[in-house]
Amino acid sequence: MKTKFLILIAVCLIATLPLTGQETAEPEMAKHEMAAEMPGTITEAERAELVEVLEESRSELEALAAHATGDDWNWKPAEDRWSVGEVVEHLVLTEEGFQGMVAGSLEGGMDPEWQATLGGPGVSGIVAMMKDRSQKFQAPAEFVPTGEPSREELLGRFAALRAKSLDFVRSTHAPIKQHTAEGPAGKMNVHQWMAFCGAHNLRHNLQIKEVFQAMHHGDGDSDSESDSQDSESDSKG
Repeated sequence: MKTKFLILIAVCLIATLPLTGQETAEPEMAKHEMAAEMPGTITEAERAELVEVLEESRSELEALAAHATGDDWNWKPAEDRWSVGEVVEHLVLTEEGFQGMVAGSLEGGMDPEWQATLGGPGVSGIVAMMKDRSQKFQAPAEFVPTGEPSREELLGRFAALRAKSLDFVRSTHAPIKQHTAEGPAGKMNVHQWMAFCGAHNLRHNLQIKEVFQAMHHGDGDSDSESDSQDSESDSKG
């Protein structure tokens, strides 16, 4: 009887305690719900789509790089073409450029004409555009590889940069569509720029495959090139 009485007292005391987890969770959820309703924020479906293209392009690059060891890392189909190592260096340089551009756009305030960018291509459209390697572009000088960093350094830098890009996409609740910068087909918002980051990576993964094809089939005259920076360019590497 005494035991039942003590249990009843304990239950009553617990019932009067504040649900601290609920108190902290509800405002946090409300904050995220408010952010999701703010014009220019991305939906959870859009967030997942960005994460998918960034993860897919990274995984594919890492798998390709794993097959480029020893002399294969620096092998070129022709003197005016890029090696696997140079393609990876270009991707490192451009991802740094993407991140700097995004940070600058977010710090620079809202573009009053940001809604005009909503008529531009979505993630799938940007990926399709960038994977079309029938169009060649010239990389800006600051994104042309030097061939100096080691394989280990470049792969480490790329992994860290992509992790940072993914962390931004997974965590942001800022109205990133309200922030814009000039792109290959005109002004693009930050949502589109993050899609472009992954799509640019996929484009160069195709270029690396072209290098391997030339390496194993002796096709030194294949028209493989390399893209550029934050938006549009391919340098014939």
